[in-house]
Amino acid sequence: MSNVYSGLIGKIFSGQCPPGTQLVERDLAKEFGVSRIPIRESLARLVAQGVLISGKKGTGVWVREYSSEEVQHLYLFREAIEIGIVRSVSEQGCSPGYLSKLRHICKMSEPEVGRHGSPRWADMDHKFHETLADASGNDRMISSLKALLAECHYVFYLHPANNIRKPLPPKKAHVIMQDVLDEHLKLITHIKKRDVSGAEETLRHHLRKNSSETIDTFVSSELKFESMNQPQVESGGKEE
Repeated sequence: MSNVYSGLIGKIFSGQCPPGTQLVERDLAKEFGVSRIPIRESLARLVAQGVLISGKKGTGVWVREYSSEEVQHLYLFREAIEIGIVRSVSEQGCSPGYLSKLRHICKMSEPEVGRHGSPRWADMDHKFHETLADASGNDRMISSLKALLAECHYVFYLHPANNIRKPLPPKKAHVIMQDVLDEHLKLITHIKKRDVSGAEETLRHHLRKNSSETIDTFVSSELKFESMNQPQVESGGKEE
């Protein structure tokens, strides 16, 4: 990814730009220390990818407001790209260097198991999937997945809809996070054995559990918002 494009991805999905934030070319060019041309090109690319929403010509672009349906579409798109990456890595064989790196990431994740909300856990999970993309050696796949991972990370951890989530009890958090780690290790085993179908099945199951939890969160947020905005009906009988 170009420096400006990847920089914008990082800014948008860092939590600095809440849903509905308008992005202004002039301000971004000053912030990134570049002309408005690469900013304009990168914003257009992000609009084409569906990351940003464009208004009428000349009115600017905004950070997307995600609905539960849009989150589902996001994860389906990620699944299609990442399954293709895992198939490619499994078929062509993963280098010892990347296998070692994937195992090392899992090892660094172990101390965080049970620590619900751990930033390091989130970072290691993100890094694991980025490393899978790098292992493919396919620049188009790598670029596409890394942008999707940033977006999914934002939606899963940083989007305001997540404010309704309650902290998990330690025992439940431990079980869920250990399950994620075990699936990562299982995926590495399948890739090492060049077991394409096993790798695809493990990743698909892994991603769908994650997407299901996220979609449920957004549905709950939408229902809460709707109930808060329902007109109040006064109780009592008809006045005589």
